Parts: sequence; C-alpha cells; structure tokens
Amino acid sequence: PRVRRQRQMCIRDRLQIFPYEDINIFLNLLGHYTYLTRREYSHRISILSEEISKKLQDMNVAFNDAVFITIPSPQGIKSGGDEIRSYLNTINICRGINNNQIICSEELISPKIFENKRALIFVDDLIGSGKTILASINSFLTYFKKNSIDPSQFQLFFAGIYVNPVSYTHLT
Repeated sequence: PRVRRQRQMCIRDRLQIFPYEDINIFLNLLGHYTYLTRREYSHRISILSEEISKKLQDMNVAFNDAVFITIPSPQGIKSGGDEIRSYLNTINICRGINNNQIICSEELISPKIFENKRALIFVDDLIGSGKTILASINSFLTYFKKNSIDPSQFQLFFAGIYVNPVSYTHLT
C-alpha cells in the first residue's frame, strides 16, 4: 500500500509538468512503456550475449573475431548504446572480450581494429523500424571504403533486446 501511494504521487508529480490538454497523450504513452530494472536489463544483455555467442559458433567464428557496434544517439546524448557497451564488456569478460571489440562510432577508431575480424554485430537495446541500424551500417561501409577495408570479410548481423518485426523489412 505504501509503495503504491508513492507511485501514485510520483505519477501525479509527473503529470504536473504537462499542459492539461497533453495529459491523456502522456498517459497513453505511459501505458505502452516497459521499464527494465538494472538487474533485468543486465539479465537480458546476458541472454542476448549467449544468443550471439551461439550464432557465432554456428558460423564457426570465434567470439574474439567479432566486433560489436553499438548505436550512438543521433543527438549526442546518453543512449541505450552507452548502456549496452558497458554491460557487454562486463558480461563477456569470461569470453575474453576486450574494449577494442565494442565500439560505437567509426570516427574515433583505428582501421586496425578490423584486422583479422570476421563478424560485425550491430547491437541496440531497441530496434524499431531498423532505419537507425541501417544508417549505422551504411556509415561503417563508407568508413571501410575510405580506409580500403574489404567489407566482404565480415559476416554482418544485428541484435537487440527488443527487435520490432517490422525492422526485418528494412534490414534484409
């Protein structure tokens, strides 16, 4: 009862920041929002890592022969990709992952990171339409062209905590 009262107060406080005519819009959006605790988020990243590891094994690619590319925020602010980089590193220490295998932007990295790599895995927490992942893939393909890296050496795939089935139409 006490926790429920606190949540109700928190929601009431949140509603105060919206103009009266926008409250119903906010409540409708809130009804579709899924909140993950840090523990649940970590658990889902762990499951995702296990699935990625299985996929790499199926392709006869060692875990350390992959580069994980997380998606930066287009606005330059904290994003799900920041969280994923942190969790991927922590969860996969036992697999021998290193910081050079988890990147987000081609602008700050050396082409040497891609030497002897066989897979590129684009990872995001939420893949909605797939357009953001596709933009990131295209950005890396441009980077490869500028740096004379043959993209055919890589198996490319994408993964997310939540992947909207609609995204497959843009990414396949």
